[in-house]
Amino acid sequence: ATQATAINAARHCGIRIVHKHEQCYGENPCLTTLKRVTDGISLIRHTFCFFDYIVSKDSNEQLRTELKLLLRELSWVQIAIKLKT
Repeated sequence: ATQATAINAARHCGIRIVHKHEQCYGENPCLTTLKRVTDGISLIRHTFCFFDYIVSKDSNEQLRTELKLLLRELSWVQIAIKLKT
C-alpha cells in the first residue's frame, strides 16, 4: 500500500503542477511558467518509469509514449531559457 500511495502522490503532484502553471501561462504567457508545465509533465512520466516494476508497462505504454512525445515537442522551452540567460 505504501508504494501505491507514493505512486499516486507523485502522479497527483505532477498533475497539480501542470494544472497550476497551465492556468498561469494562460493568464500571463512566459517561458518560466511554460518550463514549470514541462516539469510537471516530466514528473508524471518519470513516476511511471520509476515505478514500472509495480505499474504494468502494457497498461500505460501509450500514455508514457504520449508524454515522451509531448516533452520532446516542448524541448525548445529549455533551449529558449538558456539562450535568454
